[in-house]
Amino acid sequence: MKVQFAWVGVIATLFMSISTLFIACNKDDMNSVVNYRGQVVYINTTTPFADLTVKVTDGQNTHCQTLTDAGGNFTVKVRVDEIDGNYYLLAGDSTCIPKKVALGSYGQAEVDLGVIEVEGPTLPTITTKPITEISDNKATSGGNVTTDGRASVTARGVCWSQSEYPTIDDEYTINGFGVGEFKSQITNLEPGATYYVRAYATNRIGTAYGEQLILSSKTGLPQVTTDDVSNISATTATCGGEVAANSGYAITARGICWSNTTASPTVNNDHTEEVATTGHFSSMMIGLERNTTYYVRAYAVNEKGTNYGETKIFTTLSGLPTVTTSEMTEIKASTALGGGDVTNNGGYPIIARGVCWSMTSSTPTIEDNHTTEVADNGAFSSLITNLETNTTYYLRAYATNEIGTSYGESVTFTTANGLPVVHTTAVGDNITSGSITTGGNVADDGGFTIIARGVVYGTVPYPTIDKNDYTNDGTGIGYFGSSITNINVSLNTYYIRAYATNEKGTSYGEQEIVTPEKYDYCNLKTMVYGGYTYKIKPLGGMAWQEGNDACKNMVYGGYSDWFMPDKGEVQAILQAYNVWNVYVSYSSGAISKMQDIWTSTFMEKYYHSGTGSYMDAYYYYAIYTPTGNADYYSKWGLNTTANPYGTYNATIGFIHGVIAVRKYRAENQ
Repeated sequence: MKVQFAWVGVIATLFMSISTLFIACNKDDMNSVVNYRGQVVYINTTTPFADLTVKVTDGQNTHCQTLTDAGGNFTVKVRVDEIDGNYYLLAGDSTCIPKKVALGSYGQAEVDLGVIEVEGPTLPTITTKPITEISDNKATSGGNVTTDGRASVTARGVCWSQSEYPTIDDEYTINGFGVGEFKSQITNLEPGATYYVRAYATNRIGTAYGEQLILSSKTGLPQVTTDDVSNISATTATCGGEVAANSGYAITARGICWSNTTASPTVNNDHTEEVATTGHFSSMMIGLERNTTYYVRAYAVNEKGTNYGETKIFTTLSGLPTVTTSEMTEIKASTALGGGDVTNNGGYPIIARGVCWSMTSSTPTIEDNHTTEVADNGAFSSLITNLETNTTYYLRAYATNEIGTSYGESVTFTTANGLPVVHTTAVGDNITSGSITTGGNVADDGGFTIIARGVVYGTVPYPTIDKNDYTNDGTGIGYFGSSITNINVSLNTYYIRAYATNEKGTSYGEQEIVTPEKYDYCNLKTMVYGGYTYKIKPLGGMAWQEGNDACKNMVYGGYSDWFMPDKGEVQAILQAYNVWNVYVSYSSGAISKMQDIWTSTFMEKYYHSGTGSYMDAYYYYAIYTPTGNADYYSKWGLNTTANPYGTYNATIGFIHGVIAVRKYRAENQ
């Protein structure tokens, strides 16, 4: 009885990674020969893949093989008893990516494997090199064949055309074969034309192209640039340029050309001719019209023709001078100082310059009031006179040459009111109960003679000479002194101002205020110590902290810089000056003044520093005995380290008093 074999599945086309599939069978009953047939096409197409090797192999041994025909068809004859399950069909060779296909059998004589898609050779890959060495008729480029597509590159080069995306049907070069870089010469270009260039590479599959580049051939004309215009005057100006390259042809002429009618002047317009060579050059334009706009550009000529640089625009000067107006200074009631600067004479000598002014026109001219200074370029100043007081004027500098007159910008100024400027002298300490010594300074007469000056005073603020008493201390400008008498400063506050009068009126200085407290302050005891002047203000007896705070927070005589004196300052006050009216507190008697203490038979003073347990350097103490006990120290145990609080009895007094002081340099009162 004959045994039939069943197929596990339909024969399928597999990729490289598909495992080999072979169904074992009873070889005694299977056909000894199986013909496997199929068709190989290029992947993703229906195009037959001809002349491709197809074989049955286990990867090391080949059982049988054949080639596809022109239609991509093949048949391989397999003796089943000679292979095992490791064998498979392999379609492909080194020109493609081979495809594995599993074999299977139901004992049939013919098995159709169907269509097998194989990735075959491809076009090469290539890049285009940058275009260099560009001239009017040639340039250099090239390419790089990076892969051959699994088929030998038989030709490579560049192609070019004035149309986009050139091919080898256009102009092209042949620069060898195979992969790698190559260089190409692009020739026979038209001057000044635009071309498109691509590298190419050809194998048996076809021709591939690199990216497209744009080539603009040179005109063959010189390369020239135009300088900025300089030294512009009314009828002349300077320009120039640079011939950067002759483009392969000798320079036969160069220069600049200009026109006031066309924005693109040529050598058919006014022009200069300089030495015919490359490099930088400069030219002067002459015979220009005043106050006119011109267009100018450089040019250069070779056998290919004339080329021009960029156009520059400039305007000639009017020929008038250029002048600026200075700021006003020294402005008074009837005079002021002005001026200007002639920065350019316009190409013609200056014949007049100065300033002109008006009360009514914001643009005064030389038809108005004006000065005349030395006719020259540069800065100048002018004194303006006969002005009206307290009046606003407009002023401009001017300069004149043979072409005409030009003006600087307008400035405004207002004359002074004509009144004097006066300051009051600080009163300082020059105060008694019935007089005050002061004065003033007439700093400016306002332009008119000072006919009276002095100080005015009263018991109401801001006194004036028409309402209050005043002194008369001469005439003219400068410092003066005044003495105010027949007053009572100890009872009244006085307000004092210096004054000065001219024909325009009276001006007043700053107000000084003298109060009874100021009077008291001026009459405080004064001493000089350590290069400073001291004002001494006894405050009487009080506890240390209370006295310290009182001095620091004290405002007296118009000053807030009071403080407690230190040990040396207290010693100087008590010993060098007759300051006995310091009222003090006394622990065991009725003594009320330092005078009583100082005249006692025996006395010892203690001055404590800031390290003491009870007081700092601004506080002072004294211990005394009315009986003048000779063994004071030994009897009561006083010594340099003893605490005085534990050493006195009913016959020993303990006093304390506070003095406030302020100190200053005499010149900085």
